[in-house]
Amino acid sequence: MNMLALVHFLSFLCYLFMIAFVLYKNPKALLNRICALLLLCFVIWSFGIIFLSNGALPKNTVRFIIYATSIGWFSFAGFALLFILGFTKKEKLLKSKLTYVLIFLPVLVFYYKEWMGLLQADFIKQPYGWTYVWAENAWPPIFYVYYSVVMLSGLFTTFIFSRGTGRKRERKQANAILVTTFISLVLGSVSNVILQEMHIYRFPPLADVFCLIFVGGFIYAITRYGFMAINPATAAENILATMDDVLLLIDTDNKIVNANQAASDLLGYEKKELIGKAVDGIFSQGEYTKRLDELKQKVIIKDYDALYHTKSGSTIPVSLFMSLLKDKYNELAGIVCIARDMRDIKRLMEKEKDLAAATAAAEVEKKRSAELEKAYTELSSAQAQLVQSAKMAGLGQLSAGVAHEINNPLGGILGYAQFILSKIERPDFTLDSFKTCKEYLGHIERESQRCKKIVENLLNFSRKSPDVFQPVDLKVTMENTLSIIRHSLETKNIKVTTDYDGAVPLIQGNANQLQQVFTNMIINAQHAMQQGGELNIYVKPAQDGDRKMVHAIFKDTGCGIPKENLERIFEPFFTTKGGDWKSVGLGLSICYQIIEQHKGKIIVDSEVGKGTTFTIALPVEQ
Repeated sequence: MNMLALVHFLSFLCYLFMIAFVLYKNPKALLNRICALLLLCFVIWSFGIIFLSNGALPKNTVRFIIYATSIGWFSFAGFALLFILGFTKKEKLLKSKLTYVLIFLPVLVFYYKEWMGLLQADFIKQPYGWTYVWAENAWPPIFYVYYSVVMLSGLFTTFIFSRGTGRKRERKQANAILVTTFISLVLGSVSNVILQEMHIYRFPPLADVFCLIFVGGFIYAITRYGFMAINPATAAENILATMDDVLLLIDTDNKIVNANQAASDLLGYEKKELIGKAVDGIFSQGEYTKRLDELKQKVIIKDYDALYHTKSGSTIPVSLFMSLLKDKYNELAGIVCIARDMRDIKRLMEKEKDLAAATAAAEVEKKRSAELEKAYTELSSAQAQLVQSAKMAGLGQLSAGVAHEINNPLGGILGYAQFILSKIERPDFTLDSFKTCKEYLGHIERESQRCKKIVENLLNFSRKSPDVFQPVDLKVTMENTLSIIRHSLETKNIKVTTDYDGAVPLIQGNANQLQQVFTNMIINAQHAMQQGGELNIYVKPAQDGDRKMVHAIFKDTGCGIPKENLERIFEPFFTTKGGDWKSVGLGLSICYQIIEQHKGKIIVDSEVGKGTTFTIALPVEQ
């Protein structure tokens, strides 16, 4: 690659860089896109001239490449004029189809004539490479006239704009473009047209290089005066496109004329479906008309609760902001509706309604946080005492049965001990007699172990336990419970049967608290069967969706619970047992609390006159 080809290659790279730079500044702006197309013309033009500078290439190859890339230098004047029309805000001309026909129809004709050899007729070799020879016919002058008229029109438009704009920044931008464009135009015309027409070929065509002056003016205007950066209108468009709130622009005929992406996402419509749609289809029936009458009096409505209707037919609560748009004659031109999706906020508000008054007050009045914390501590302490009191009350109810459970083995122990003493005191006491005593001593040991087990279970039940969860075998917990209460049931003529599944997994829980729950369930069943009955107890694995569970089931044949009381049995102090000290109505409430702490639930099924089934469902893993 010789020096001249290197210069054209560098120009090619500069134009590519400028395309990336302009699109990076603001890829959505129309002006930036036109500028990118203009620079693309220079890229194509410079690419072809690189091969023109290579004298080693055959003439036909050079001819083909130059003809193919000539679309670049045929088109750049037209794109330059479009760019200037955009810069000077000639929007009507940019929107007119006639403008594009007048600018680009001649380009297609020139491109066709180029391939016919009616513009660049021949190529001759020079020391720096190849150069072209303009044809001796009317088409080159026609191209010169087109090129001159288009470029001078652009320069004149820029000059008028720079004198008429009241903004200093735009005037500086226009002057920078005007000067650099004029310099590039003059130097390029001399290099590629005038010298070539005068058959002076010692100087290579450098118009594509001189156009870098024009590009330099762009860079100066961009870096110095913020040319082609995001302007307020573009910024507003980008903000509307990315804002999370729903925006609808409504005309005086109550039709939607514009909507942002958030509106499409919330309502389920494509943007093209929303445009032209009657806004009454979005609001509830008659709601928009009512708000419009109010809006005409107030001009602005803020934080108004409304319902939006989606394409699928569902309704979405929104907080609405509405404002009137008026024209320069102070007449109604349209309405802006901005809505915020309130579904998440509504859900939070519903949850807040369930909070205690003390908690709500603490959130509003942070100064009372210390008092609320103290109250919470006292409440927790009282709750723990209440649980322990309920446990001790249950213990009192169990005392008679426990005493009998212990009395039976103690009677046996006493009898065996007296028998052994009488044997030892007899003069005929022999070794065989000692063997008989040994058998009785074994009975004493077994009965003592039985008493010890009953006392241990009773102590464990009555003892305050820390809120520590450990692996618990519900079958063992159930048997420990029955060991201290079974006799009480039998004295009431209540038959107890148990059915434990062999594959019951361990759960994470507090064995002492669960024993308290099981005790309460059994005592309740006992109270429900005043004339005796059957209590069937089951422990088995279960499934709740994806969660592995263990069910402890208590099924009695008692009097049952009336339907109107089923929803209240877990309320504190609710009872149907009368007014003695045993019936304060805390048992099931505390059971509910304990099971809830274990992430479980209590299911009740009851029929008056037939009995009640309590199912305690506990998760295997917390």
